Amino acid sequence: EVYKRQPSTSPRTDPPPPPPPIPTTIREQTGQYGSRTFRDTNGAKDRGEDIPPHTWVDIECRTTGSGVTSVPGWWYRIKSQPWDGQYYAPAKNFMNGDEPGQTPPTDTDFAVPVC
Repeated sequence: EVYKRQPSTSPRTDPPPPPPPIPTTIREQTGQYGSRTFRDTNGAKDRGEDIPPHTWVDIECRTTGSGVTSVPGWWYRIKSQPWDGQYYAPAKNFMNGDEPGQTPPTDTDFAVPVC
């Protein structure tokens, strides 16, 4: 005996579209002095290539460090080349959405996710 599929009488609803992808990086620009980079935020160890002044880079996330009194806050993990997610820079060395000369400056862009 052969069975035939009966057409559905209920209305068909398509699943909702997936949400837009979350950006994997946030663009930030260094300030007038640029920034040093370090592989280790605890004590600012293993120095990397400096980021020149007014340079846009991709930031992967933010984290805290210790042992560096001049950097009491957040550090950004730099995704752009040549740092490739292996080096960090103090968040306060970036514009963080500020206009040049803005007082007081914004030390951290809290839109950057925590690592």
